[in-house]
Amino acid sequence: MTRRHIYIGILFAALAAPAAEAARPASGLEPDGRYAERAFPAPDDHLLGRSKQTVNGREVTCATYERQSRKIYALWYSGKDAQAHPGYEPGDVVLDGFNLYVPVWVDPQTGEIGRVPATNIVRQGARAVLKGIPLAAAPVLIANTDLVPRQTVWEEMTPVEIVDALYRPHQEMRSWAGKRLLVKMPVANEPWAKMETRDFLPCFDKFGQFKWREWPGKTHSEAELRAAVREEEADLAAHPGPADRDRYGGWTKGPKQRATGRFYPKKIDGKWWLVDPEGNLFWSWGAVRVTPSSALTPLNGNPRTPCVGGAMPDRDVLFEGLPKPGDPLAQFYGTYDALLLPFYLKRGETRRFDFSAANLYRKYGADWFAKFADSCHRRLRSWGANTIANSSDLRICLQDRTPYAERVEVSSRPIAGSWGTWKKFRDPFDPTFRTSILEALAKQSRAAHDPWCIGFFIDNEIEWGAKPADLARWTLRSPDDQPAKIAFLKRLAAKGIAWTGDEDKIPEAELVAFTDALVEEYFKRTREAVKEFDKGLLYLGCRFAGNGRPWAVKACAKYADVVSFNIYTDTLADWRLPDGLDAPVLIGEFHFGAHDRGLFGSGLVNAGSQEGRAAALKAYVESALRNPQIVGVHWHQFSDQATSGRFDGEHFQVGWTDICDRPYPETVRALREVGYPLYETRMAGKNR
Repeated sequence: MTRRHIYIGILFAALAAPAAEAARPASGLEPDGRYAERAFPAPDDHLLGRSKQTVNGREVTCATYERQSRKIYALWYSGKDAQAHPGYEPGDVVLDGFNLYVPVWVDPQTGEIGRVPATNIVRQGARAVLKGIPLAAAPVLIANTDLVPRQTVWEEMTPVEIVDALYRPHQEMRSWAGKRLLVKMPVANEPWAKMETRDFLPCFDKFGQFKWREWPGKTHSEAELRAAVREEEADLAAHPGPADRDRYGGWTKGPKQRATGRFYPKKIDGKWWLVDPEGNLFWSWGAVRVTPSSALTPLNGNPRTPCVGGAMPDRDVLFEGLPKPGDPLAQFYGTYDALLLPFYLKRGETRRFDFSAANLYRKYGADWFAKFADSCHRRLRSWGANTIANSSDLRICLQDRTPYAERVEVSSRPIAGSWGTWKKFRDPFDPTFRTSILEALAKQSRAAHDPWCIGFFIDNEIEWGAKPADLARWTLRSPDDQPAKIAFLKRLAAKGIAWTGDEDKIPEAELVAFTDALVEEYFKRTREAVKEFDKGLLYLGCRFAGNGRPWAVKACAKYADVVSFNIYTDTLADWRLPDGLDAPVLIGEFHFGAHDRGLFGSGLVNAGSQEGRAAALKAYVESALRNPQIVGVHWHQFSDQATSGRFDGEHFQVGWTDICDRPYPETVRALREVGYPLYETRMAGKNR
């Protein structure tokens, strides 16, 4: 029996103590919703330890857990006289290793949640004193707000609460760059915010748009959609695309390189490029998720599962005019984005309606997919782009009219003690690691061997840990039959270091060294599998979130043909690989959005308006073109997300087109302004 199991038993015994009946005293905490029942600790919560302190002259026990690299504290009066004082009593508690940025207090028994004001927090290096925390004989929790599930009952909520519940409820998110504007639109002062809930619902129209706002370009009828087709046809005819491009979008006026029939990277005069199959210089510029299903909308399940959880009722009541059985539009209960579908199913979102695809049917008729696919290729060329980026519809990619990049996920055994936003870290020492990559590539064999395919990303935004030793620690927290743990313990034994079950007794240097070995093994075996499948297929890296961790980036640059990053910022002018590394770099995601076109989320970088978004797009791409290491940038994403949120609640206005497949004119102008002189700008950029 481990100390985790012992302490869980102690905690559950404490939770069984009589609930405090007295009302929580005024302590300065701000009411912050109702707690949705969830077992604590969760299966992946790791017990770090237990300590005691004296508060108000009485003994308090603090059990500290780690979830997603952040602490959760359980506190309760534990002395002999604990049961003699019913009700809450506010006290000042000391929390070690405090890394919470928006802490909340939770009583799991009453469901109360209180946000701890910043004025109640005194930070003292790696610890903090939280003042006025209500304590009782039964445990209360201190956790970051995004790890605490809230209750959702649509008919009992105000319009503001309904909109807030769609994405990261009770969280204030700031833009990742620029003026640091809010990502979630402030709605408390909107005219519709004062509506009665019975009048507010349903709040989304049959096109999937928000009902209670107007904006330029909003669709009100099928006739408007059909008229938009005629208008765009005239625009595409007037702008057929740059004349100096080969069929792949490569630069016909640039210096000719060796033609191999496949894409490959090459450094020329101090500047990295891709070379297309015909031997022309190529710089990859396009959009992620070119798919008819960008606004695939869940009607049940929970976008906050599995990370947080909490009950969320079915969402049918939010939507107007959902089709009934027998309606031609009912087919769009069954269409989906193939790459993202597993993320919906993981959250129990088994019923969905594909608003974006339904709107294409309304726009184009029964032959909607073929017409949409044709328009995607024509639009990209007309707009000055040359790439269909990853997570796009393979039926469109395999028409071989526009180069594309694809992505697969390693689905082998994970390191059990690890965690990740998307999935746990896959164990490269497990024999299924290699076979799972080969199997994933085999399922997309035609794309993997296709000359039009630039290459494959393997995985996406892996969690490498906040510190260099984290992966090694997670490995030690895994079962004894974990292949990576077996390898680690052999390394330790060879050095005469005994494993006693306590990770803190392993020298930090050994933890860091094994993390390096684990990461090296991950990239080495991934490359070997990709080249075993097709030696001409480019391995485009793992799409690091942000700048990545230096220890992982270093290994990736050693084995990947191209190192990839998802970087949401305003410029890449001075960005470089860490530690003097030199390799070709592909930006797998970036975007800018705003709140002025009907969606409540701006995207991770809020540009303030459509004009600001267009200017930011142009500045970002031009900065990348002038960066000698960058060989391309991919915008996330081709069309807007679902207005009411996708599988995880994201509802961002980040498309080049809206939910009704209507292009944003400001964005299209910026695309052409940066895309038509793409290669001249690249050639004129820095060489080092």
